[in-house]
Amino acid sequence: MPVEVFGAPDPARRVLVGRDGTPWLNSYPIRYYEPGTETVARPNLTPSIILPDEIVTPPLAVER
Repeated sequence: MPVEVFGAPDPARRVLVGRDGTPWLNSYPIRYYEPGTETVARPNLTPSIILPDEIVTPPLAVER
């Protein structure tokens, strides 16, 4: 069963966005920007994943 996230938008959260502009709020892990920036600390902290083609948000780090 999918997890659903409700509530007010969190401006510190980095939300993935689909090609149609819809936010993907049920994408995990949830990543947060460092306070006052649009930078996620330690972007390689989670395992490598392959994003679906429907996601247009750029990856946090380039896989090498």
